[in-house]
Amino acid sequence: MDDQLGERVDNGSERLGLSRRALVQRGAALAAALTVAPIVIDSLLVPAAAATNDFPWSRSTPGSYSVGVPCSGRKLTFDVRGAGGAGGSANIGFRSNGSRGGHAGAGTKILGEVPVKPGNCSGFYTLNVVVGGKGQNADQVGTGNSDGSGDTAGGEAGDGPDNAGGGGGGGGASSLTYSTYIDVVAPGGGGGAGSGDRTASNAQGGFGGALVSGTLPNGGTLDGVGGGRGYDVGTGDQSGGYGGGGATGSSGGSGGDGSSDGAGGGAGSNTKGGNGGGGANGISGYDGGGGGGAGGGHYGGGGGEGGGGTSASDAQGGGGGGSGSARALGATTLTVYAGSLGGTGGGNSGLGGNGSKNGTAGADGYVSLTLELV
Repeated sequence: MDDQLGERVDNGSERLGLSRRALVQRGAALAAALTVAPIVIDSLLVPAAAATNDFPWSRSTPGSYSVGVPCSGRKLTFDVRGAGGAGGSANIGFRSNGSRGGHAGAGTKILGEVPVKPGNCSGFYTLNVVVGGKGQNADQVGTGNSDGSGDTAGGEAGDGPDNAGGGGGGGGASSLTYSTYIDVVAPGGGGGAGSGDRTASNAQGGFGGALVSGTLPNGGTLDGVGGGRGYDVGTGDQSGGYGGGGATGSSGGSGGDGSSDGAGGGAGSNTKGGNGGGGANGISGYDGGGGGGAGGGHYGGGGGEGGGGTSASDAQGGGGGGSGSARALGATTLTVYAGSLGGTGGGNSGLGGNGSKNGTAGADGYVSLTLELV
């Protein structure tokens, strides 16, 4: 008998059996296969193994993404940042009268990690990622088109009538979610408010709210920060349009709404930050600045109130928008910082303005993911 398996014999039938040499050869091959096979089988049976080649993963372009993450052997560390709000605009005569729009709030930055195997997953899980969009200034893009997109969108900015300054839109929230096990939301910053139209240096809009510090426990929330109040030319102090309220862990921020004859800001919700109120269209061109739109978040902040403009001793700046609230579920080692930058308010540089009439847009959100062996 020779060394071939299934060799044909003269009568055309096949001879069964193995020679001693064939047995030795196949035994050695089988032993080698048993040594190598677990590595090969693991890579074939666990599709998520290929996903590790995608890490580190990061995006700064607003939108929704899906990322495959292995369930075992590695923990996921993250950097999630909400988008910044837009700055408010100054009135048209800012170069001579020294008006200034309100600066916007920065988005919130959350650093943390997701432990190995969240929930009951096996193999890999699909993490849904949203990168929030920046707030934009109403005078640059037109009223009603100045909110930042995101997991929860920012609120739209209020208009400043005639020569008064318009507000800035709120920044959108960025987030990570997986089923009911992971929910991390970094809120956007509130938009700055527009200045009132009056020949005085205190025709200034309120600042947007920003959540840039605090303790965020796993499974908990962190309240947003309210927007600042605008200035009143007649009284010479910060008694203009009311700023919008910061969101809480269970409700949107309340819209700013005081004694001003400008429009009140809108309340935030779990889908959007509140819109800024429009400034009052007063007599003889004494107009109020537009309120800032609120930032999005777990819940959105409240929009700022529009400034008043009933008389020559009025012409108030609008109130800034509040920031959204933060949320963290299924994550640990959490820290909170300032995230994507808010835009600057337009107006006189001597008062901290950017030297141009219009406020600038905020910065888009950002998400970075890294796998680490455990």
